[in-house]
Amino acid sequence: MLTPEGKPANKMDKVMLLSQWAKFVARVQEKKGTGRPMIYAGMGKPTYPLPKDIRDFLIEYWKKHNGDAIDYGDPQGDPEARELMAKAMTQWYGFKVNAHDVLFTVGGAGALHSIFSALKNNVKTANFRVITPFPYYTLYAENNLHLHPIYVMENNGYRLTAESLLKSIRSAEELAKKDSGYPRAVLLCDPNNPLGSVIGENELKKIAHVLRQYPDLVIVLDEAYAEMVLDGTKHVSLLTVAPDLKERIIVMRSATKGLSAAGERMAITLAFNSLIMNTILEHSILNYGHAPRSLQMAYAKTMANFTDANRISINNFYRQKVDYASRRLLEMGVAMPDKDYQVKGTFYILADFSELLGEHLPQETAAALEKEGKITTDEDIAYMLLFTDSVMVSPASYYGVEKYKGYLRITCSAELDKLENLMDRLEEHLKQNRLKKQERLKNNIATQLLLLEKLSPKAASQLPKLTSIINLDTKTALKLKNENKALEEYLQLIKRLINRETPEGKIRAITLIQSAYRGHRARTAAKEIIRKQDNEWFNFVAKVSPQANNGVGAYLKQLTIAERLGFEPWKEHLKEKDRPQSANFFMNAMHYSMLKPYIALIVFIGLASGIVACLGLATTSVIALTATSIVTAATLATGLSFFSQSVKRHFSPDCSKEGEEDLQLDRALCS
Repeated sequence: MLTPEGKPANKMDKVMLLSQWAKFVARVQEKKGTGRPMIYAGMGKPTYPLPKDIRDFLIEYWKKHNGDAIDYGDPQGDPEARELMAKAMTQWYGFKVNAHDVLFTVGGAGALHSIFSALKNNVKTANFRVITPFPYYTLYAENNLHLHPIYVMENNGYRLTAESLLKSIRSAEELAKKDSGYPRAVLLCDPNNPLGSVIGENELKKIAHVLRQYPDLVIVLDEAYAEMVLDGTKHVSLLTVAPDLKERIIVMRSATKGLSAAGERMAITLAFNSLIMNTILEHSILNYGHAPRSLQMAYAKTMANFTDANRISINNFYRQKVDYASRRLLEMGVAMPDKDYQVKGTFYILADFSELLGEHLPQETAAALEKEGKITTDEDIAYMLLFTDSVMVSPASYYGVEKYKGYLRITCSAELDKLENLMDRLEEHLKQNRLKKQERLKNNIATQLLLLEKLSPKAASQLPKLTSIINLDTKTALKLKNENKALEEYLQLIKRLINRETPEGKIRAITLIQSAYRGHRARTAAKEIIRKQDNEWFNFVAKVSPQANNGVGAYLKQLTIAERLGFEPWKEHLKEKDRPQSANFFMNAMHYSMLKPYIALIVFIGLASGIVACLGLATTSVIALTATSIVTAATLATGLSFFSQSVKRHFSPDCSKEGEEDLQLDRALCS
């Protein structure tokens, strides 16, 4: 992978690299006067107006400033700002938050870096595990932690559950027995980026119950989108649901998204354990010193004045955008496979563009990706859309989803007209791709139909007409997708009919029927054997214990087949019963042993013939040896046949009957 300048980009953050390429393509198209304006929907880009409190405070702050130099402040944050923020957080979470529980950081990324550094320095082994839902925020993986997955995409609606959390912790502990990488922390992003899911109070209570069972786990709550629960309700935090866990909890809050101040890098970390707070603070000082002093108070004042009306206004602003995008994606047939998946927080949505996998990779896209051929990953899809449609969307693999799934994360924060333009471009691309696919399918069907008509005109005539599957009406993207699915099924039907009409297909069908019948017969025979054995056992018990319902008789009756073999009288009974058949069997075996010299003779003659041929001896000698071999082989075959029949009679008295049934079945199938 290269940067737009042609430099290697293997170590660069992939989302940032995608953004660089988007800006590069936009500049090139603008200079050429070609193409369409770039639509940026691949990064978290808030569009809600900046809160008045932030703007007013900063204007007033700089107006009052007399021009003196601005000195360094408290590394944890100015006391006044921390006091004000502590009051705001007390109101938000519903219990007392003190100023010493608050740390101002340089954005959420700065907080993450300090927290992860603190975790790494407080464990004995370098390969500890952090339990977190997959998919996850990209920066989690940038800190060289061994993220251990909670596979939420296996759950209904892709929601985190206490059950899946517990399963993940246990699996991490099992792996730790091999590599000593024990789970050290649980990291929960709620509302979730990139899924847009919200855990909810009821599930949080169950999660708290699970976490109480693991007192050594640090709990990190990434609540960067806490102001953005789209149903209008206030976000419920694990901290509120389970305040008894607060000594283990670290909370990250940010003004980046909900308060539309991404470029100002305003954020806080809450930690209620002084040892944890001091460790994080040490790493914060090493990483960036302290957060900008003016922005500390701007953030604190905004949160102190933040009301339900502010929260509802933000939620309504983004909800209409997310709802519109969800509806359009559903209408164009790229909604996620799980019908219960809904975005309930943030402004992100996942979509399924897997149908583009396998398509040809355009030349410009191939050059940027340094690969050729077909589209094989979600990253290929994203860059293809970037170059062909001037659309920047983010591959879900950047967030921990398998790259071969073909999922994309779309940011739905743009103005409605731009969002509509984005969806129109995506739909048109899908429509054109589906039209091309439909032509390929129709051509393939026509070819296969000609072959079927040659093999079986009758079977071909009974197929439904192609016009019953597709028509010439105006076609939407979704209608094309449904038609193509029907055409694929139609094509598979034709191929099955062709396979059935070929000699190989008929043989396969006969084999399957024979196998099914013989399997049924074997199961029936096994049941009959067990029934006979049970009857024989019950008769035997009646003889040795005439009062069958007494203690001994009742006990013997309930024994399993294996347990019966531990009863010595029964074993003697079986020996007496099998002795005549066993004698016959061993007599037959003796006949076989008598044939062993002939077998050795055949081997010897075969070797001798080969040697004679190699040495070029007279043809008559070879003929003589060969004749002797044939006579001896006939004698041996007769003996082996006798032995085979003896063994068959010993083990399966009804073999002749079964063989006749097989013969009748084969004749019926072949006819």
